[in-house]
Amino acid sequence: MKTLPSKNLLLVIFVICLLVVIALVIFLGHVPRQDIEQSSQVSSSILYFAYGSNLSSNNMYSRCGSNITALGPAKLPNYEFTFDRRGSANIVPHTGQYVWGLLWNIDSDCLRALDRYEGYPTLYGRQTVTVEWENNEVSALVYIESSKEAGGQPNYSYLKDKVIPGAKEHNLPPAWINKLENYLLYK
Repeated sequence: MKTLPSKNLLLVIFVICLLVVIALVIFLGHVPRQDIEQSSQVSSSILYFAYGSNLSSNNMYSRCGSNITALGPAKLPNYEFTFDRRGSANIVPHTGQYVWGLLWNIDSDCLRALDRYEGYPTLYGRQTVTVEWENNEVSALVYIESSKEAGGQPNYSYLKDKVIPGAKEHNLPPAWINKLENYLLYK
C-alpha cells in the first residue's frame, strides 16, 4: 500500500511555491516590459545644440552614423557667435545676444564620437544650456571652447564649406545666414 505525504508536508510545499510565485511577480513582473523598453530609449536620447560645422547633416552622419535626428532650428539666448584663434566657431555668454543653431537628437555613441571630434574636455568643454525650439524651452548639450581661445578670425573654407551650407540645409533664419555670409567678406 502506498503512503501519501503528510498534510503538513503538502502545506509546506504549497506555501513555498506560493512564496516563489509572489517573489517572481514582485521582482520580474513589477515593471511592464513596454515600460522597460521605453525608459531605455529615453535615457539614451540626448539633445545636442550645434552651431558650427555640426549644422551639416553630412558632417554629423560621418561622425555619428545614421541613428541621429535633426529636430530643427533652435535659438540660444544670451550667447554670442564668435570664432576661436583657429578660425572655428565658438560661442560666449553675452546678455541680449543670441545664436541660431540646430537641435539634434543623438545617442550616447554619438556623444562619445562628438567628444572625440570636439577634443572634449581639453579643447572644448560641454555644457547644458536652455534653447528655444518650436515655442518651447528645452535643455541641450553644447560644446563651448574656453574664453581664453576666443578672438580669432573665421576660417574662410570652414565657414563657406561647412557652417553656411549646414545653416541653409536646415533653414536657419535668413538674417542669421546673412550674418554668417558677412563674415566671408573679411577673409
